[in-house]
Amino acid sequence: MSQKTIDSIQKWSSCTDLIAIEDQARSITYRQLWNGIQNATQTLDGLKTIGISNANSSEYVVLLLAALARGMTVIPIPHFFSKQQKDAIIQHSDLELIFTNDESLQVFNRSKVIPPMNFDSPKNEIILGNNSSKKIIFTSGTSGSPKGVCLSEDAQEQNIRHLSNTLQPDIRKRYLSLLPFSMLLEEICGLHVVFQSGGTLIIEKDFFDNLLNKKYFIKKKTIINNFKKISNFDKFKKKYINLYDNI
Repeated sequence: MSQKTIDSIQKWSSCTDLIAIEDQARSITYRQLWNGIQNATQTLDGLKTIGISNANSSEYVVLLLAALARGMTVIPIPHFFSKQQKDAIIQHSDLELIFTNDESLQVFNRSKVIPPMNFDSPKNEIILGNNSSKKIIFTSGTSGSPKGVCLSEDAQEQNIRHLSNTLQPDIRKRYLSLLPFSMLLEEICGLHVVFQSGGTLIIEKDFFDNLLNKKYFIKKKTIINNFKKISNFDKFKKKYINLYDNI
């Protein structure tokens, strides 16, 4: 999964005006994204297995892609999990380091705050080889303790192909992401399908947390404005706005 996505980002980086990510703070071109991935790989030197726990952000995206580009095993720790669920994942994982801005996880002796990303051109271009990454996804443990499932590169790539055939992505199309990237389906649809096609990912950073806290109405105007940025807005408007109103 990582290699095809990384190769695609590198290819699209030659289009200097092509936007890869939009969030509340900035727009990031594919050239900047490619720079950020190369710079971030240096943060991961010597590591093989890491955890990432944070709300959606451009920093999360760059760090995740850099880890996958290095052929590392990545374990997402959903930031919305309870402390007990997070502790269970850490206990059952052979993590070398957790990248997180979550204060409850920073007490873990192998944690590190997610660093600001550097989107400038690296002094020396870093050559990323053909690395095969793995993803370990933990369940929430509602039927007992959380259980981890390891997905190979081939299994992940198969999911990407199926979803790409369904979504029919295309260059310069805009895609709004509302769910956490720690959820496998959102990572595949929001990141890999979009970036492999040269699309633009729009990150609504606080939507999911507001939804959980039933504060979605505070951001409702912003959410509607973001929906208007994507195609077929009228088709989705009734479905999603009714969903928010019935929570």
